[in-house]
Amino acid sequence: MKKLVSILLVLMIVTTGVFADAVPTLISELPFGLEQDGHTFTIILDENASTGYTWTYEFDESHVKYISDEYVNESTMPGAPGQHRFTFEVLTEGVSSIDFDLNRSFEENSSIDSVSVLVYKNGETVIIEENGIVTIAVQPISAEIKPVMSVYFAEEQIELDTLPQVIDGVYMVPVAETLRAMGYTVEWNAENQSIEISKGAQWTSITIGENAYFKNRMAARPLSAAPTIVNGRTMVPVEFFNEILSRGMEIENHTIKFNEFEMGSFTGTVKEIVENDGVKSLHIVYDETSTMIDVVIHTKVGSTFFQKEVQVGDQITALTSMAMTMSFPGQTAGYIIY
Repeated sequence: MKKLVSILLVLMIVTTGVFADAVPTLISELPFGLEQDGHTFTIILDENASTGYTWTYEFDESHVKYISDEYVNESTMPGAPGQHRFTFEVLTEGVSSIDFDLNRSFEENSSIDSVSVLVYKNGETVIIEENGIVTIAVQPISAEIKPVMSVYFAEEQIELDTLPQVIDGVYMVPVAETLRAMGYTVEWNAENQSIEISKGAQWTSITIGENAYFKNRMAARPLSAAPTIVNGRTMVPVEFFNEILSRGMEIENHTIKFNEFEMGSFTGTVKEIVENDGVKSLHIVYDETSTMIDVVIHTKVGSTFFQKEVQVGDQITALTSMAMTMSFPGQTAGYIIY
């Protein structure tokens, strides 16, 4: 089994068995050398080629691009150890891992060491760290209240006369204008203050003031807020577009980009909250066919909309990127938490 050691160790102040509210102190010690320049980075691992043991690696080619590698030994002494330098470039948003293994290629079951590197990109933030999350923090997370700057569909900006807004801590989007730009039929019923939405086989209806949304005539379910009217426009919580209409989206710099791609969705209990270098990570556990599964959701201000405050022990739903590390627990980027 691969050795998994986190780079994040938290010194907690403990009083009568309860974590204090102090900000944790982070101690970072990477088990590998790292050189990083924006989206390009080099992993440096100790190696002694004279022993026959060399580093091999596996990675997600859709997320990370291999650039080069070289073995460097500046010593003139025979058999002296050197270093192996592996250079990669992050290609797209999301999270993946590069798994290194030190072995003899000519011997079976010869592995003597391993290192798993987490590669994370959200917006312009690129983080390279050891693949493991063990830090515990207890401070609640709340949304930074900033308006949505713009809304796009298929790379085209949607012209809106009423912009998305944060209402009572919830990110809300005008439903009719947004959906018509996507080819939906949207009809207002003034008598019962409701809207019917259809496109092909898709159909749903929402009613002002009722937090009850249903998908293709299935049983109604609540989201983070009921539909409301602002400046004559009906607003719905941003997760409506995915949870009810299965529209994919990405969020970057408070800009929503709707697309045709699938999103990940996880509903579970928050086990731990981690904060590192501007990224807050939610370690949640959820039930999948009677088996409890762990997953880590990485979030960032401007790229994640929190529809409520979140703290350890809360039940949440996270809408995420489909990209997921192969580590345990799996890790991914979160766009909406509610």
